[in-house]
Amino acid sequence: MPVAGLLLAHGAGGGADHRTLVALDDHVEGCMSIPVRRMEFGYRAAGRRAPDRPPKLIAEVRDEAEAFAARIGAPVGGLVMGGRSMGGRMCSATSAMSGACPCSAGSTKARFRRQATPGRHPRAEHRDDQAVGPGGPGRGEARVDGALAAECDLLFVIADPE
Repeated sequence: MPVAGLLLAHGAGGGADHRTLVALDDHVEGCMSIPVRRMEFGYRAAGRRAPDRPPKLIAEVRDEAEAFAARIGAPVGGLVMGGRSMGGRMCSATSAMSGACPCSAGSTKARFRRQATPGRHPRAEHRDDQAVGPGGPGRGEARVDGALAAECDLLFVIADPE
């Protein structure tokens, strides 16, 4: 099934306008023509700093995925979900619990080594040497013109939407 859209969730201390999410949104929607939705968790929208408990956050991700899929006229199974740290973990948990989305990933401990400029061609790689079953921890690297630009730890889930 082709990717119909990308749902991004922020980390505990950030919001939907976090620079990493905005950069992903700009690239995926602008360069790949895939609709992107950056969600804001309810606790941030209410002005609170501390996140809600995971069951509430997971329900918010599920609800947001259903609304986004309906807005773009696609099945929820056509979405890919991910985010920064807590947001990525909540997307992975939602995907694992519902099996609705084919893939979700979250990053932690991101380290940026250099800036990518327009016209450069980044290459992203994922190693899942610690994966057990359809998901688990992994490592991600992005290279620009062969030089390491960023690296991070990942938590991912690949689910069968059928």
